[in-house]
Amino acid sequence: MRSTYLLLFILLTCVGQLWSQPEGDAGETIAIGKSYKINSSILEEERPLLIHLPKGYAKAEKQYPVMYLLDGGSNFHHTTGSVDFLSRQGRMPEMIVVGIPNTGDRTHNLTPPTATRKDDFPTAGGADSMLLFITEEVMPFVATNYRVNNYKMLVGHSFGGLFVTHTLLHHPGVFNSYISISPSLWWDEQDLVLNQSDTFFAEQENLKGHLYMTMGNEGGDMVGGAWKLSALLEEKGPAGLKWHFNRMEEETHGTIPFRSTYQGLEFIFADFDMNKRAEDFSSGRLTLAGYEASLKEQFDLSPDWEVKSLLRIGERLFNNVSPAKAQPFAQKATELKPGNAKGWLLLGATQQSTDEAAAITSYQKVLSINPKNQSAKIALRELGVELDDGMERYDVSAKELEDFVGSYKVNLDFTLKLELAEGKLWILAPETAKEALVPLEKDVFFLTSKEAKAMFTRTKGAVTGVNIATPGGTFTGEKVE
Repeated sequence: MRSTYLLLFILLTCVGQLWSQPEGDAGETIAIGKSYKINSSILEEERPLLIHLPKGYAKAEKQYPVMYLLDGGSNFHHTTGSVDFLSRQGRMPEMIVVGIPNTGDRTHNLTPPTATRKDDFPTAGGADSMLLFITEEVMPFVATNYRVNNYKMLVGHSFGGLFVTHTLLHHPGVFNSYISISPSLWWDEQDLVLNQSDTFFAEQENLKGHLYMTMGNEGGDMVGGAWKLSALLEEKGPAGLKWHFNRMEEETHGTIPFRSTYQGLEFIFADFDMNKRAEDFSSGRLTLAGYEASLKEQFDLSPDWEVKSLLRIGERLFNNVSPAKAQPFAQKATELKPGNAKGWLLLGATQQSTDEAAAITSYQKVLSINPKNQSAKIALRELGVELDDGMERYDVSAKELEDFVGSYKVNLDFTLKLELAEGKLWILAPETAKEALVPLEKDVFFLTSKEAKAMFTRTKGAVTGVNIATPGGTFTGEKVE
């Protein structure tokens, strides 16, 4: 037994040595930003700033919105992570994050004056000076050194949330959006929301922007102040100020910043994600031009058009709504990336029923990019264009087509249906437009929109199944009726 323990000790020691730090510290440093110091004449002190840039900033030429983050020392890491993650997913724009760490007297810097608890907070009341430091010194520093647009966001927690709310109510318009996390609205006997807010609600009926406010499991005047502000916003809030109050009772005052920031960004940029607005596009409530105008109005941004997203939404509209709804997306995709054959293929499909000449031009463009594209060849053949490609037409009689009619249970857990109409075999499947199958040879058909081959199997002469080969893989189906 002792020898066993000795062997185990030796093995663990070897493993520890194996995973010890490499000599010379050869690993690369992972950085999320840079730290700077600026001399503030307003605050009469040297102040640190933490700057985080989007990953592609150095190679891009565009301008970016800016988030100003209070309590930057403690909240910088998780906030920049949320911003980067959501922007990579297309849920929000890329954004510069400016963290403003605390130095010295946090209470002084983040609180407005108090008339009721001067003895408890003798240094309180520096919020307006802090705001002046941000607007007159930090913002010019950022604008001078980085490519920024006019969109600005302010984020703060606790006293920082009080600062955010004070800024919105007393200095509206300085920022475009606000995230107020568990704001200390108990401050000064809730005077900020009970009395000082009157002027704001009376004079700012045309204010536009976003406010996202949260509260954890705090009680008493802490949550009471938030509920009062929420009620005032419900009753008197400017129509253009989109706001939401989220009570997160599962979070403590200390844990709430991370989820508040992440969900606040989702709320503020809800209209940014083009993929999430597919229903608006399909219903006609929104056009591509309208989407572009909305981003400009709300965020001072032009869309970061992605051809993949345009084609994904276009295909969804083509399959589930109409070719007409899909056509602007295909058109935009071809304008952005003329060398993308998929964009021209979708554009041709959207044009085929209304403008055959335009469809022929689009399909010919596909072949100029990829001469082997079978979908374009077949589509052109169906439009009466003869191609010198060696492809022969294969004709199947209506009687023969009846063998394939029926439902097929596919191994991807859906059922596709084949029906006969107008002398053609048509396929119907979930999330796919009704489309005619083009015969290539005996028991082999082509689905143009999916660039897919349907190869049917028989047992004793009867059609019993199908194998469908697509660019994304092959799946099988068993004929069930």
